[in-house]
Amino acid sequence: MKTRMAAAILALGVITAGCETTNDMETAGTLGGAVTGGVIGGLIDDGGATGIIVGAALGGLIGNRIGAYLDERERRAMARASVEAAESAPTGEKVAWAVPGEQDEVTASGWAVPTSDPYEENDRTCRDLQQAAQKDGEERQQEVTLCRTAEDPSGWHIPAS
Repeated sequence: MKTRMAAAILALGVITAGCETTNDMETAGTLGGAVTGGVIGGLIDDGGATGIIVGAALGGLIGNRIGAYLDERERRAMARASVEAAESAPTGEKVAWAVPGEQDEVTASGWAVPTSDPYEENDRTCRDLQQAAQKDGEERQQEVTLCRTAEDPSGWHIPAS
């Protein structure tokens, strides 16, 4: 079972990595993000397929868009802030994240902020977010939409369509 789960996570990461990437860093970020997200999602969902798929999709998007220059710990921190923002932050309120380095200096930081109230779309509750990451004196931002279904109210994910 664990072997099939690992193979599914890796396959999803490879598939996701092939979607509109423009350089090796984006591909590596997408694959790493999908695998990490799948593992985290599987742990949260006690090995359930929904958690793995949702985690891999969210991790793959973060890995591709912003996460190509963030490491695994930084991507996880950004993902947690994004889910918290979608779940409970008032519209316009930033949810900050930061990752300390070896000397307690911040290696990367950023925020996620809801830019809309939750809304219903295709039997899902969705919320638009803006994400930002700062690292090495550079800031990157992107807009994403996270959705969840009534069957999985804690499973925020980036919808396929």
